[in-house]
Amino acid sequence: AELESVKITFSEKALEQAAFISEHGGPDLKNAALVQLSTRELDPKRQRLTRHENGSWCLAFRTWRFRFERCGKDILIHEITSGYTTEELQNGTDPYKDKELHRAFADKQ
Repeated sequence: AELESVKITFSEKALEQAAFISEHGGPDLKNAALVQLSTRELDPKRQRLTRHENGSWCLAFRTWRFRFERCGKDILIHEITSGYTTEELQNGTDPYKDKELHRAFADKQ
C-alpha cells in the first residue's frame, strides 16, 4: 500500500536547534526527522517512539529526541532535546563520543 505523503513542518526553534547540532559536528537531524517520519506510518514497535499523555510524540534518534505533534497526516516538530539526563552529561563515560556537543547544546538552550 502506498503511503499518502506526510507534511512535516519544523518550528523556528527546532530549525535553529538542528542547525546548531549539525554545525557543531552532530548528525543532520532535519534530514533524519524527514526520513524517519515521512517514509512510514508511526509505529512504536519498529521506531523508538513514545506517545505522551497530552497526545504529543517523541521520536528518539541516536542520542537526540524530537518532540512533535501529529494532526491528521501532518507533523509539526516543536523541538529537539538531548536524550541524556543532566546526571549522564556530568559523568565521565561517553560511549558515543558526543557528550561535549550535548553539553554545548544544553548551554545554548
